[in-house]
Amino acid sequence: MAHKTTGPGSSTVKDYRVLIKGGLIYDGTLNSPYKADIRINGERIEAIGNLNGKADVVIDAAGKIVTPGFIDCHNHSDFAWKTWHRLTPSTDFLTAWKGNYNNIYQGVTTIITGHCGMGYTKMSEWFSTIESIGGFGTNIYHLIPYDALKSEIIGTDLRPATSAEYELIKKRVTEEIRQGALGFSTGLDMPPAVYDTLNELIDIAKVINKYGGIYDTHIRSESAEQTADGKIRIVEAVKEAIDIGRMSGISVQISHIKVDRVLMNPQVIIDLIEDARKHGINVTADQYPYDAGTQRIQFLLDTKYRTGEKVRDEFRSSDGRAVLKKGVEAVLSQVRPESIKIVSCDTKIEYQGKSLTQIAEAEARSPEDIFVELACQEIPPFCVFFTQDMNIVRQFMKCDWVFTGSDAVNLPRDVVKLVGKFHPRFYGTFSKKIRQFALDERVIDLLFAIRSMTSLPADKFGLKNRGRISEGYYADIAVIDQNKLTDKSTYENTTEYSEGVTDLIVNGTIEIRNSKTTGKWGGRPCKKERGSEVANS
Repeated sequence: MAHKTTGPGSSTVKDYRVLIKGGLIYDGTLNSPYKADIRINGERIEAIGNLNGKADVVIDAAGKIVTPGFIDCHNHSDFAWKTWHRLTPSTDFLTAWKGNYNNIYQGVTTIITGHCGMGYTKMSEWFSTIESIGGFGTNIYHLIPYDALKSEIIGTDLRPATSAEYELIKKRVTEEIRQGALGFSTGLDMPPAVYDTLNELIDIAKVINKYGGIYDTHIRSESAEQTADGKIRIVEAVKEAIDIGRMSGISVQISHIKVDRVLMNPQVIIDLIEDARKHGINVTADQYPYDAGTQRIQFLLDTKYRTGEKVRDEFRSSDGRAVLKKGVEAVLSQVRPESIKIVSCDTKIEYQGKSLTQIAEAEARSPEDIFVELACQEIPPFCVFFTQDMNIVRQFMKCDWVFTGSDAVNLPRDVVKLVGKFHPRFYGTFSKKIRQFALDERVIDLLFAIRSMTSLPADKFGLKNRGRISEGYYADIAVIDQNKLTDKSTYENTTEYSEGVTDLIVNGTIEIRNSKTTGKWGGRPCKKERGSEVANS
């Protein structure tokens, strides 16, 4: 969709609220960038062109680029709000949490939550929580976390649902999609989701597809490890996602696409997806531009050793730990202990920032023993796992069906002091992709990078009137000094805000002005209803 303007060289005189003058506009598509002014009235873009007139605020964008606000299509902030915001006093909560600073400093204006089958199962509960604080740093859309919803109905027992339970599951899923959820998500390599069957997921996908929703999946495996019959796990997992799209007609989104632990040439996976797309199956993916992931340490173990939250009780006794150690040895045959770094550990603060190898050497113990001890804690520590190859990351990034998603959360610095550090992607995903891979390395060009975080996810998820700079669209806009744009967050210092976004507007509200936050928040919960995006107010 091309932008609308008042015409080359045209001039209009009108009073309005915000005027962005003289920037180089990247409209979110592959259209060539062009210089123009942007007039904003209320929450919408009113005009684009050579504009004159009085304005309450004039933003001088000369020498800068102007883009649609970025869309983080894979965000777990709902998880953070459910588990962590209780840690901060109420006054700190309002200032630290509502700004969503680690996202807005990157230029993010919209996040999509409810991924990997986890999070709020009732969108109304999540949205009312956000509404209660009066404004938020970003817009929020939500997916139905299928596995969390299913667990509420059948419990955490690892068994199929009864026919009565399954009818109730479908009823709840239907209620949520009709109330404006974007689709449903699964986390198929985590209990209890490992017991979701292909036929079950196809059946649920058919329900969701009736309402124009999508299927967003953390696939069953991201490793190139071979099964006993010689099949490659990640290849089979991608095939399953494609089969669900083929059999149900639903649009499929593969979460945080990667090749993990055991590596392989990703071209096999790329060819699978591109062949499916040629045959009319709408398969896309998202990606964060880093060589490490993050999760609690026990998630490296085979699912037979763990529940959704911790190691199974039978493996936490003395005899059970001896069996568990065999599973740990299998993990460490693929993942080097020096590549597992503890970032958040409630019981062993001194471990934070150290690898398994460093801890083992300091205590004259084996990495396997350290792993077993940490995994068996009631609340296992979060770790960063350096298990990816950056050349594979770059190869996926070049695909025009790969979007940008942080797989991160709204993480205020005050909370980091309480729960520990996590991953630099929480503060730097979007800035890093543009700075390193578009501007510096030129793995992709700038148009391509910006489209991957604006119009592509907006179209995929059905976010009406977002993801482009075009007349009538919501005024979600980032003004960026590309010479200064940089991600500053590292694995050692994970909470450094990105720099280079000089001005940020969300639904017409200026949240960042001259590189500083204004304390005004234009973001809000949003829902999809009958093909239209409507504020949940």
